[in-house]
Amino acid sequence: MPPESQKPPTPGVEAMNVSPARGWRALLSRRGAITLLMIAGVVAIGAALVFGGLQAQKRRAETQELYAHTLEVMAAARELMSSLQDLETGQRGYLLSHDPDYLEPYVRADRKIDGQIDTLKLLSRDPRQQTMIDTLTRQIAGQRLSLGQSIVLAKSGRFDQAVDLYKSDAGRRWMDDIRDTMNSILSLEERAQVERRTASQNSAQMLGLYLLGLLIVGLALIAFAVSSAFIALSASAKADLESERAATATRIAEGERRFRTITEAIPQIVWSSDANGRFGFVNARWREFTGSPGTAQAWVDHIHPDDRPGVSEAWRRSIETGETYEREVRLRDANGAYRWFLCRAVPLRNASGQIEQWLGAGTDIHEARLNLEAREILSQELSHRIKNIFSVVGSLIALSARDDPAQTAFANGLRNRVSALARAHEFVRPHSPESALRGGTRTFSGFIADLLAAYSEDDSGRIRFTGEDFSFGDKCATPLALFFHELGTNAAKYGALSRPGGHVEIDSSREGADWRVTWSEHGGPEISAPPSREGFGTKLAQLSVEGQLGGSIAKSWTPEGLRVDIRLPADVMER
Repeated sequence: MPPESQKPPTPGVEAMNVSPARGWRALLSRRGAITLLMIAGVVAIGAALVFGGLQAQKRRAETQELYAHTLEVMAAARELMSSLQDLETGQRGYLLSHDPDYLEPYVRADRKIDGQIDTLKLLSRDPRQQTMIDTLTRQIAGQRLSLGQSIVLAKSGRFDQAVDLYKSDAGRRWMDDIRDTMNSILSLEERAQVERRTASQNSAQMLGLYLLGLLIVGLALIAFAVSSAFIALSASAKADLESERAATATRIAEGERRFRTITEAIPQIVWSSDANGRFGFVNARWREFTGSPGTAQAWVDHIHPDDRPGVSEAWRRSIETGETYEREVRLRDANGAYRWFLCRAVPLRNASGQIEQWLGAGTDIHEARLNLEAREILSQELSHRIKNIFSVVGSLIALSARDDPAQTAFANGLRNRVSALARAHEFVRPHSPESALRGGTRTFSGFIADLLAAYSEDDSGRIRFTGEDFSFGDKCATPLALFFHELGTNAAKYGALSRPGGHVEIDSSREGADWRVTWSEHGGPEISAPPSREGFGTKLAQLSVEGQLGGSIAKSWTPEGLRVDIRLPADVMER
């Protein structure tokens, strides 16, 4: 409320002892300007309330529809990539086994791909995505042609030529281009999804700030009209306008009451502080939630003890730099329970750019956080079930071998390879925090230590890792697991790990655009010559490293033991 000396006049009060003609004209003219300014302020506030409500409702509907569309696009993309994987799986199985039954997944996938591409085109709304899908269609056509050529060669009996074509870079380059294009398509959807989720979380908060700002503008118009009236009044008319001052004070008080009514009607916690961060105003939502006043100490007491250091540091940094404050924090309610809030504050600056106060709001996001945690639990449960499937497959292999003892060795090898795949899956997708690997990081040394744990004999030093460690992406885990599992199995059967005191040294280093890994066996049986033939597992491991990862393998047999030099492209390992 303004001081008595600044109370505005009341329209409609007759001026006494004023020059008759000039006084009336000046007063009536000023009254009209004041009225227009007040009407403009009220109309601006009313229009903002209606417009803001309609826009918020429209924005929510659009966000929900677009979010559902994003899920459809991602599902269509996953189905298409799954079919492409089936193409490669069927082709690789046929080339390795010479068994036409392995072509069944290839044929099924080939029939579905055209329809899946059409579905992705229909779902795409962004012109950039349409262009990317056209590029993707051409890349898929190239991949299908490359795979089909190798199958035609194999069907004609030229399996060596088919395998050479498979080992060439053509198929891998097509698949790498397809993944890059698909990632670009999905990245547009993911960015839109993140933006929509952020907009949905902040829409109610920003609407409240928007309405509050317009309310301040309306009050400013009214205050300007009142102050303008004082300038037009002559000294002799002031005595006759005392009643108008009271009326003006009443209107200002009513404006303040409306301001508080609006802020207290908002479901968010609304608060303000001075330029130094000392809290002043809080709305009713804070008092209802916490059951305490909005003093600075009350705020601190209701913040979760684990969150207080981070909140204090972030708030101090915003006060010093003037940057927008935003942080997720747990607040204690009147019953002693904690709920997650997104707290955001923006500085209000004067004409010279100096911060005069901070205006903030807190939005309850507790259910959203719980939903995220629930999805994480579901993901862990799915990973656990996949791990169980690996166990069931291993058991089925063992049970099947009982009916044909001659296949026991083959069944044991196959079961060990399935176990290696299970360990690779557990490395990149642990089914629980407790089942995560050492250190919780996807490093090469941790991966090797877990994969070859059966041969290390309680950290006896039989598996020694040296050199520069590195991390790798999820897609590389399976081919790496197959390859190093085969090396470890062969070392245990025929090499350094087959004798007490034998050990294996694994050294890694970065050389240009590649990671170089060396497997050296020491203390095993003396080797006089390379083996006369290579088993199926060795061929499969080579195809995994050379075909899937685009790497290279060089083996040498010395009297000391086997040495394997592997080169892995660094850009592929990071995917």
